[in-house]
Amino acid sequence: ALSLSPADPITPAGEQRDLPGLRADASTAVAEALSDNREIRKLEADLAAKNMEVRGHRAARLPKVDLVAQYGLLAKFNHYEDYFNSFQRHNGQVGVSIQVPVFASSADEARAAQAEIESRRIRFQINDLRSRIEANTRTAWQKVSDAESAREVARLDLDLAREQVSLVLAQMEEGRATMKQVEEARFQEQERWLGLYDAGYQAELARFEVLRHTNALVAALR
Repeated sequence: ALSLSPADPITPAGEQRDLPGLRADASTAVAEALSDNREIRKLEADLAAKNMEVRGHRAARLPKVDLVAQYGLLAKFNHYEDYFNSFQRHNGQVGVSIQVPVFASSADEARAAQAEIESRRIRFQINDLRSRIEANTRTAWQKVSDAESAREVARLDLDLAREQVSLVLAQMEEGRATMKQVEEARFQEQERWLGLYDAGYQAELARFEVLRHTNALVAALR
């Protein structure tokens, strides 16, 4: 027992902990969530590779021009200089090779078409993923706003309950309130404290959810 009288003021000792910091607005949070998403980066890399594959298959139908060079060094022990009036040991040739496809390969056409289909599929996945990330981030941000409002309401309820306790205590000193009324007022104050703690916890969870979407949760916990 603490040997306290009903008139003794009681102030709960709570841990004052700052809430995790967030960016300025929802649009900034969405931009960060989209810019540093591993799944989006992977899909974008797959899309770039698939586009290169399409260009490679399409290029098979285009004319090809290659530069060809050849160099030869003839040995002296063959005695070519004894049989030819003009002899050079160093011989080089430079030319151009031109290949013009006459008939388009149906296999290249089919592979290019298939690669384009896969490219469109990946692009659709990227757009769908970006839309979902934006929607989830904005929803998480809205939950932060709602949780902050709920915490403020809980704080106002607590202030009102504490004022009610003070009022009932003053009335009891004047003989206009009973011990039961004091106990009921203190019970309501305790309930409001619990409500405030829960609202603060929910506000903290909401902020952590935004940090998770923006890939900043680990940094915030350090």
